[in-house]
Amino acid sequence: MRKGILLLFLLFSVRSFATGQIPDKIIYEGTTYSLQCNPLEKYFDQFPEKRPNSTVSSTALWRGYVATFEVYGKKLCLKDIIVDKKVDSTSYRMKKVSVFKEIFGNIERFDCDFYNGLLALPYGNIVAAAQSGFGSTYENYILLEINNGDLTKSKAFDYKGYNDFREKQFAAYKLTDDYKKQYGEMQKMFEETNEIVKATMWMKMKPPKSNGILKSKSIVS
Repeated sequence: MRKGILLLFLLFSVRSFATGQIPDKIIYEGTTYSLQCNPLEKYFDQFPEKRPNSTVSSTALWRGYVATFEVYGKKLCLKDIIVDKKVDSTSYRMKKVSVFKEIFGNIERFDCDFYNGLLALPYGNIVAAAQSGFGSTYENYILLEINNGDLTKSKAFDYKGYNDFREKQFAAYKLTDDYKKQYGEMQKMFEETNEIVKATMWMKMKPPKSNGILKSKSIVS
């Protein structure tokens, strides 16, 4: 089982935000679905200068854009990138602007050869709603396996079968060296975060100095 697929599957399963996020879109076999991950983030991590700039920030869209993908001739392609921009500098009114050609030039589609992983396409009614990230559970799913931008497999699930599949994937991933590495890095990150929290709490609890004068023995000779 490919390490990259398992890792990306894990990432889009656990990534969370405090606020529900506006999803990217994908057109598959003539139907538009919402995605539960953001494939372009890997590209922008590699080429940060390409990341689009939005003049409007929103807690529901931390990445700052909405991408539309399409499976075209068994190839994962990017069709458009939309950002919100103010109508003018003095107005609070916004407009949606395509920045696709600004980033990728005068082409119709951009081949996503950089992408390896699984794309989950949910559809149907929401079975269990979540207020953060992409955590809501839907009635049905289509799972697409992408290798170097090429569609290699697809499979349909109901939500129970999809959850069983995720659990089996995660159980297999936990046996890999890559999981141990990622787990170690996450542990370190949590430990560092805890130290920052402890330091912040200590600073808040520290009593103020009296009249701004430090009452102790002088160390000046």
